[in-house]
Amino acid sequence: MAGPIYSVAKALSLLEEIGRHPDGIRLSDISAIFKLEKSSVFRILETLENNGFIIKTSSPVRYMLGLKLFRLGMSKQSAMPFRRMAIPFLKELRDITGETAVLAAIESYDMFFLDTEDAFSMLRCSVDLSRTRPTLYDALGKCLLAHNDDEYIVKYFKDKTQLEAAKNTGRKVDEIKKELKRIKEAGYSTDHGEKEAGIHSIAVPVKHLDVWAGACIGIIYPACRYTPTREKELIEKTKTVGRKLAEAACLMK
Repeated sequence: MAGPIYSVAKALSLLEEIGRHPDGIRLSDISAIFKLEKSSVFRILETLENNGFIIKTSSPVRYMLGLKLFRLGMSKQSAMPFRRMAIPFLKELRDITGETAVLAAIESYDMFFLDTEDAFSMLRCSVDLSRTRPTLYDALGKCLLAHNDDEYIVKYFKDKTQLEAAKNTGRKVDEIKKELKRIKEAGYSTDHGEKEAGIHSIAVPVKHLDVWAGACIGIIYPACRYTPTREKELIEKTKTVGRKLAEAACLMK
């Protein structure tokens, strides 16, 4: 019987160690714990980061578990404290807006849904929890992209696949960057069927003070129920629930 593959076993050990540090861990600390050269540890971490299993923060540089691990455990989502805690807020948002409420996060350069509460109306929008979507797809994706740090956004638009997706919107990259800046300043994003005709969406970041949970909450609804006045009301209701969820998330920590 063949023995274990050393590099794979070491990568898994590093993941386990990173998971013990919710606020992140430095390269030098990982190197010291495993008694490995920094260059060897860096190569493993770089591979894990490129595949979405970990993320690297800046100022200071630390490594943390990535959301891809959460998505791989989608069938075990009930064990995710954040997702479980968010359920009452999703239901509240659905009830006060009458529309489908969704919770989304970002994986590498794509968006995926953590959970959803469908509207009760016969005419409603639904999402597939098993699939990822481009971040420029709708309000939720743009909200997630806008609230990432500047370094991430620079890397995003250097990626060939994402750059091509941006061009397919028919807009220049500089225009998209300006929109992302406006979204971050306004604290919400909207979509009026730019990517998928007939479907509108609104999203706000799960952010309390300067602490962003790396997720957003929002609603998706049929375009036939859109009016400028109603959209303003929906934005305020979504913001209110988003603030409450963010405060609860901070208390959970």
